[in-house]
Amino acid sequence: MTALGIQSYRRTSIKTADRRKIVVMLYEGMIKNINVAISAIAEKDTAQRTASVKRTLDIIQFLSAALDRDGGGEIAGNLGRLYDYIRDIVTAGNIASETPKLQEAIALLNVLLDGWREILNEPVSVPGDNPSSSLTQESVVISSVNRPTRSISPSRSAAAFAAPSAVAPSQLRAMVG
Repeated sequence: MTALGIQSYRRTSIKTADRRKIVVMLYEGMIKNINVAISAIAEKDTAQRTASVKRTLDIIQFLSAALDRDGGGEIAGNLGRLYDYIRDIVTAGNIASETPKLQEAIALLNVLLDGWREILNEPVSVPGDNPSSSLTQESVVISSVNRPTRSISPSRSAAAFAAPSAVAPSQLRAMVG
């Protein structure tokens, strides 16, 4: 397949992706970008570290802005606070050029990513469906060093989390890297 064909395929897959899949892609992009920043710290490549952290912070900002804070209730509020915390530790790790805070961010993002992958495998809830057949009320507990335990319980609708309704393929590619 040619480079143009691959680019066209990616653009189409982003345009037609389930909103939940887009969130998974964004989490994967953040983890990838933070790993690149960690490598850049080891290589003392300030430009690469800064660019990778910027992409990560852009994704966090995008996801935070996409939260349904009115309809998402406690879940959206908890997730918003968690995004704020991840933003803060990524920024601190970048400023200090130290990897422990970046590794903590990756650990938190992996927990969220695992949860979103589970949500992605659940059937999409359609009005009139039996609510008990959609997402379960299992809790995902996220603990971090020197931070209080945070609990995020998936609701029946993944839309209570950050599920952007439309993302331009170029915007997603720019953030994910």
